[in-house]
Amino acid sequence: MNRGIAMTSYIEMDDVTKRFGDVVALDHVNLRVTEPSIIGLVGKNGSGKTTLLRHVIGLQLPTSGTCRTLGQNASRLDSPELSRIGVAHQHDPLVGWMTAEALIGYVSGFYDTWDAALERHLIRQMEIDVRTPVGTMSPGNRQKLSLLLAVCHHPSLLLLDEPLADLDPIVRRDVVAELLDRFRSDDMVIVFSSHLLHDLERIADRIICVDHGRIVADAPLDDLKDAHGANLDELFRRLVGANP
Repeated sequence: MNRGIAMTSYIEMDDVTKRFGDVVALDHVNLRVTEPSIIGLVGKNGSGKTTLLRHVIGLQLPTSGTCRTLGQNASRLDSPELSRIGVAHQHDPLVGWMTAEALIGYVSGFYDTWDAALERHLIRQMEIDVRTPVGTMSPGNRQKLSLLLAVCHHPSLLLLDEPLADLDPIVRRDVVAELLDRFRSDDMVIVFSSHLLHDLERIADRIICVDHGRIVADAPLDDLKDAHGANLDELFRRLVGANP
């Protein structure tokens, strides 16, 4: 499914600063995402990655500066834009009393573009027991369900915030392969925040590194590797001086 977007940018952040009291979570961030791509968003815990993603979908608003998503100010995102965004977090607040099947049916009703064939494929591939109440699922199975809910409407912009942390290596490999398939079949941007740098290195074509609320690197992964002669794990250590 090739949907494209008839606008100049997926994400535009202009001098965005976010303060929580005396804490500066984002510090004069400038960012442009204008073409379909898979972006690896990396940084230490507390560096500002999740705050950045929350600004993109309007869950948090800048203290100063502006953020636009799919051509609209992020503070005014409405159905036309929100229907083109998919989001999955490590700990999504899914409705615990519903079965997975009921929750999928509920969420799918909000999207004209929901792909029932893709839904069935992902249920089989990720071995999701749809009869299970969501609240009794393991953390890993909840993450699988969250990913399914995030991608089955073919979003133009997919934001993934530590979505694979609770999955075993074999499942992670399969999910990463599925994300690549989604990118090949849809004109979309995937922003993938993760400490699992090996997984990111397999799929990302651009790396954005955040440290203390500032973007300290933003470049194609191949250019960073050519410039520093290092893999992504070593690049991360050099950029922020720490383990992922």
